Amino acid sequence: MATIKGKDLMVFRTEGATKKAFAGATSHSLSVSRALLDTKSKDSGKWPGGEPGDIEWSITTECLFTEDNFAELTEALISGELLDLVFDLKAEADGEVPVGGWTPKGGGWTGKAYITAVDANAPNGDKASYSATFTGTGELSKVGGA
Repeated sequence: MATIKGKDLMVFRTEGATKKAFAGATSHSLSVSRALLDTKSKDSGKWPGGEPGDIEWSITTECLFTEDNFAELTEALISGELLDLVFDLKAEADGEVPVGGWTPKGGGWTGKAYITAVDANAPNGDKASYSATFTGTGELSKVGGA
């Protein structure tokens, strides 16, 4: 199994029939967690009891700041727009951004999410950036079904 480079994993937003990567991205992360329901009773003794509960997922992205991208995400947060996201490897080989942008390879993860945070970062003496958090609603599924 080959090691995957971080630069090859991307987040894509579905816009109509196309999937568009976030421009100027420097970092992405996908987090999936499951709550553990407490089933401990007086009969359990010193060992806690539990059973699987709800599954939550979120995606975060960090990008170089552009006014258009930041405004677009902030407006989507304010309006409560539901986004269709894909966390996947890019299909294209290394090199310049292809005309039309990067495309997902297939085999990653997809789901619907709301933007729950957008943060602008403006450090003195460095490039401005922004980060966004997308909180999943509903199922996170393997691209192409699995």
